[in-house]
Amino acid sequence: MKFDIVGLDKSEKDIFDEVMNNNQMSLSGREAIYSYFGDGKKYLEWGSGGSALWYVNEIIKNKVDTQIISVEHHTDWYNKVKSAVNNHLAPTDEQFLYLHKEASYASIAFTTPDGNIPFNVISTPFEEVTAGLTEYINPPEIDLSDIDVFLVDGLARGACLATIKILVKKDAVVFLHDIDGRESWYQWALDLWEKDYSIEYVYHNLIKLVPND
Repeated sequence: MKFDIVGLDKSEKDIFDEVMNNNQMSLSGREAIYSYFGDGKKYLEWGSGGSALWYVNEIIKNKVDTQIISVEHHTDWYNKVKSAVNNHLAPTDEQFLYLHKEASYASIAFTTPDGNIPFNVISTPFEEVTAGLTEYINPPEIDLSDIDVFLVDGLARGACLATIKILVKKDAVVFLHDIDGRESWYQWALDLWEKDYSIEYVYHNLIKLVPND
């Protein structure tokens, strides 16, 4: 009897590519954000996915001196991404600083009123709960006032937007992902930016906040 051993023939690049193709933003969205990268710049995102790996690959390939900082709450996904990027690209912390800030409530399995169908808090208004997310929203390892480009794309997006509005330097650019259908979740925080920043759609599900002249 012949047994197929799955996975042993995968190279480190194969594994990296598999993870990179997971939860990745559209190419137009990635390129819009990447256009703000440059030597000496710092990019921070909340919520890591395949796009983070795409950015790391691009800055290493093109020798762009931008530091990518990613904050991730999900332990299993953090470990998978960290292993994939370290084994294939082996970036330094100055290239890719990956921070794990676990959100204990995000793994709670809620159920429907009849008790039959479990659902996760992700992609529901529950992901806007800020309890226990102090270090996720404002990681002590970094200075938010030193960041040039932000992507708000994880948990507690409204709170992240509100926090960086207080601390952001005047020429920073901010992107908010997955806005469609969630406008009411984030509007209170976007209202804080209205006076000093212009808000525009980059494409159907990504908006950009840029400083007014």
